[in-house]
Amino acid sequence: MMKQKEKSEEVKRKPEIQQKRIRKLIFIRHGDYKEDGSLTERARIRIKQLGNKLKEEFENEGVQNVRIIASPLRRARETTSILAQALGKLSNISTDEDVGNEIPKERVERAVKKYMKKNVDALIIVSHYPSIRNATGEAIGKCEVVKFETTKEGDLSLEDFVKIKEKEEVRVVYKEKTVLTDEAKELLTLIGIGLGELSISAGLFAFIALTPDTLPYLPLKFVAAPIAL
Repeated sequence: MMKQKEKSEEVKRKPEIQQKRIRKLIFIRHGDYKEDGSLTERARIRIKQLGNKLKEEFENEGVQNVRIIASPLRRARETTSILAQALGKLSNISTDEDVGNEIPKERVERAVKKYMKKNVDALIIVSHYPSIRNATGEAIGKCEVVKFETTKEGDLSLEDFVKIKEKEEVRVVYKEKTVLTDEAKELLTLIGIGLGELSISAGLFAFIALTPDTLPYLPLKFVAAPIAL
């Protein structure tokens, strides 16, 4: 009886296994912009939505110290400002020529080493298509994201991170049953598509979707195709 009691107390004293800290490296391409380099209103809306999504993600995962570095060009700086407002006290900002436009991978790597210090949980780089393509190998559209993660500690470089793939979310509208969210209905109304148009008597309309290429302020991809039900 005494041995069982001692064993029970030993189990209680055993320290819990701590979950490894996940650190993030995120590349974001700036939003669409006007001739003077300032962002379009649609781009501002989309970036704000992205910032809110990242804030929720960071809070759920315990990310506390976020560093944002941006290209010095106006479109990147404005994108960064909107992201920082959404993230609030989580983030602090710098601009750096090493993440400017048409920068080779070596210089982007230098920027990662400079800012991804041991106390940083997430580093966000707001840059341009050529620089992001050079650094990550990914061709992304405006306001789109490439994410990397690692559980390594200390100061980090680009090679310490592993790219993560996210599932693309698709909203579907069937003839018999509409599964549009209120947000999706609002967006359809905003661009002039009446909800009544979703019910086509011939029954050929299986689902509707919009693309960020035609509507750059949308955070999600929708797919449209007329098919026989």
